[in-house]
Amino acid sequence: MKFKFGLLAILLPLLSRGQAIMIGQAIPPVHLENVRNGSAIDLPSGTPLTLIDFWSIHCGSCMAAIPELNTLQRQFSGKLKILLVDDVPSETPERVKAFLASYSKRTGTAVDLPYVLGDTILSPLFPHQVIPHEVWLGTGGRVLAITGREEINQANIAQVLNGGQVHLATKNDFGYNADLPLLEAGNGSSDGSFLYRSILTGYKEGPPTGSGKNWTDSGRITKAYFINYPLMDLFRAAYPSVLRHHANRIFIEVPDPGRFREATGAAYTRNRFCYELITRPVSPEAITRFEQQDLLRYFGAVASAQVRKLPCWALSVKKENSIRPLRNEKPSVNFEPQTLRPWMHNEPLSILVSYLDGASSLPVICDDTTGIRLDLDFAEGFAGWKMSEKIAWLASRGIDLTPTIRELEVAVISTSAPYDE
Repeated sequence: MKFKFGLLAILLPLLSRGQAIMIGQAIPPVHLENVRNGSAIDLPSGTPLTLIDFWSIHCGSCMAAIPELNTLQRQFSGKLKILLVDDVPSETPERVKAFLASYSKRTGTAVDLPYVLGDTILSPLFPHQVIPHEVWLGTGGRVLAITGREEINQANIAQVLNGGQVHLATKNDFGYNADLPLLEAGNGSSDGSFLYRSILTGYKEGPPTGSGKNWTDSGRITKAYFINYPLMDLFRAAYPSVLRHHANRIFIEVPDPGRFREATGAAYTRNRFCYELITRPVSPEAITRFEQQDLLRYFGAVASAQVRKLPCWALSVKKENSIRPLRNEKPSVNFEPQTLRPWMHNEPLSILVSYLDGASSLPVICDDTTGIRLDLDFAEGFAGWKMSEKIAWLASRGIDLTPTIRELEVAVISTSAPYDE
């Protein structure tokens, strides 16, 4: 069954003109029926603040935000209304219901918020290309802000409700067109013609975070772009073979190592950059060399592979007969952060080593993973346990982690004098 949306006549001429509602304008009266997890909703609503969250069940960051959105709705009950809006035609009520039931069973989190499916009314009013897409409505339905998910937090909501001044970064999905060069043909502003270009800027308010490459039919690359990307991720893209390790094997030895760490608040924009490279068709290897050179020229840093003696955990299977016999099923694994009970079924030991290595402050190694496959259903909450608790649980299954010191390959980001070609 499709949701039906009842709409007052005042909205119809607006839609026929294809006019989007801008910040500072008011939304026309809208009546939404067949609202899941609630009754019909009228917009503007009677609450001081309404958040319209355009989402999808197949959007990972949308689903990851559900627990916090549930909490915010409870915390600001009576003052805040959060409405989830899905405009993906293929996400039918039956599919969404089945998905949310599975999600709730897997994560222990139910979607308590009201939501509508098959939207054809609100999406034209607030056009977007990337979700989550957040619309903040104040008293009388006036649009206070249009933002990304990162702006929705307790502090910002409290300040808006208290009438305080708060700057919310505007999200404009149409501020950057990946099919056009940055600053060319009105894509930002006119920049003239060029044959080759490399641009690095700080954080740009508006365009959503994203990256990509433009390929020719012959497998060459003519453009690489990274929009509002963390500095560490720019270096990972430029040094894919060197920076392949987890954080416990990456050493940042520069005067300002904080620039390479993910940050929140005011430092969030300081540690993010836009980088675009347009060139003649070249190989992927050439693109990474160009990226390395540009990062060196501005940041004065390079990444290199080294061998260092480090404390680490050595994993070994002490008693294979204590591990549950393998199921006769296809290999499968689920180590997603929101999963209450992670599992790995009929998977090689190397999968467990990689998972533990990514969750530990010290490297986790295994001298020999050849031929060993595991079938493990981890305890509830295993992902959030201390390392000592994980070690004890694994030991009861015949898997030992022993502290040791080994010479290991690591990645080092260090300063280096920029050069001119």
